Amino acid sequence: MDAAPAPERAYDRFYYWLTLAGVLGWVVSALPTRSMPFRVEQWDVYEFYANRRFNPTSLHEWLVMAFWTPFGDFRFTPGAYLWNVLAFKALGPGNLGLWILSIALNLANAYLVAWWVSLLIGRRSPRAGAIAALFYLLFPARQEIVLWTLFTYKLVASGLTLFSLVMLERSERGTRRRELSIASAAMFVAWTFYEAGLPLGLLLPLRGVIMGDADWRQQAARIGRAVAPIYGLYALLSVAAWRWIPDALDLHGAIPGVRPAPVAFITSLWNWLDHGILTGNSGLPVVWIATPFHLLFSVDHDSAIQAMVLVAWPLALLAVDWRRLPWRAGAFVMLVGGACNGAVWIGRTISNGTQYLSYVSMYQHLPSTVLAALLGVALGAYSQRNPPKRWLTLLGRIGVALVAALLSLSCRDAMLGYLRAQQPLRAALSVVEGRIAEAHGAPVRVDDVPIPFAPTWALSSAEHSYHVFHLLHGARIAPPPTRERRGIEPAARR
Repeated sequence: MDAAPAPERAYDRFYYWLTLAGVLGWVVSALPTRSMPFRVEQWDVYEFYANRRFNPTSLHEWLVMAFWTPFGDFRFTPGAYLWNVLAFKALGPGNLGLWILSIALNLANAYLVAWWVSLLIGRRSPRAGAIAALFYLLFPARQEIVLWTLFTYKLVASGLTLFSLVMLERSERGTRRRELSIASAAMFVAWTFYEAGLPLGLLLPLRGVIMGDADWRQQAARIGRAVAPIYGLYALLSVAAWRWIPDALDLHGAIPGVRPAPVAFITSLWNWLDHGILTGNSGLPVVWIATPFHLLFSVDHDSAIQAMVLVAWPLALLAVDWRRLPWRAGAFVMLVGGACNGAVWIGRTISNGTQYLSYVSMYQHLPSTVLAALLGVALGAYSQRNPPKRWLTLLGRIGVALVAALLSLSCRDAMLGYLRAQQPLRAALSVVEGRIAEAHGAPVRVDDVPIPFAPTWALSSAEHSYHVFHLLHGARIAPPPTRERRGIEPAARR
């Protein structure tokens, strides 16, 4: 059973300054990646946005922008698509503006993680929040979600979910009901960006039971009454969209999938935990491996580095006051993590098999957020009442600082590796720039220039290449002889 809340020092300056150093180090490590070009389907999506004549007074135009994809598939995530439209119109067509937006969103989410964990401990614990924010930023396997700037909408979805959890904690610790209404509204908007959070509202009524609150029945009733309307509204809108939108916009395409056996889900989860979430965030140096589509993370098995990691993490755990560890808060974090990651695990195993989650580092984002929150709860939850011995505290601080240093190095390696992975794309861009210079104003053909990281399951290589270079050079690029630009040509004539 959790110990009763006790007063805590106003601020643990060591962790405060360590977190500030981690934030600064993370931003500095990210600076070299600001010159990266777009990746994969960003070209196709943004080429459509750049060349479509959008009429803001037309409902049909808004529906196109809210649901169109270059793959011709349908998903009920209108918030995500509209966000991408607005972000590109405001910051495009270069990647720098979107890169700055992604960096800012990630920093904002780190603050929200810190805020949530501090409230969850129940002692206004800035120490716990600072540690959670530190790990959130420095986990190396989650850097792809920041650098692949098409996915700023997932950072927005995470931020809205975290803000919803913050408002939930505020509503349970105060007398005002406004926070619970704000939490429900933020959660609903998050669902329109990314479906992963849909199970969360069903489990939040269990908060009071897990946290051991005496009024857990009243809490469950309040939360249930708050989330029921947004589930009803989401169901109504999504059913209507599935009924009408695919036929209206010709969105009947599908990304090829698999039919896994039941045991495949266990294998997929184990691979995700072992080869992705835990190994990818251990602090070991990340080795760059490029494939035609994804950047993978593997571990350098240098014995000296392994020894440092094996020493650093146990030292860091010495900072945990195991007698006063808030198990209930940790269990609630796990409940939130299970709700938000469960849908991703099941959906991606069905669509992509048992290896996808473990080697596509973008999918370490949500579980790494939960892992960072758990570390904040565990490492930041001691108080002045019966504090640990000073020598344990000192060793714990050394361990946390050493882990942070290792994570910083790994994070930097991950970002630089991601930057190096763009070299084949840069080479292809240079080839076409040379052709344009030699053409002296005449349109040039580019369908014979293959583009790395092409989404070939839905678009031909020539079509993707045209989209890439037409976005960059406009009318200087000649269309391929036969072109079926999915959803673009008919829409452009409207």
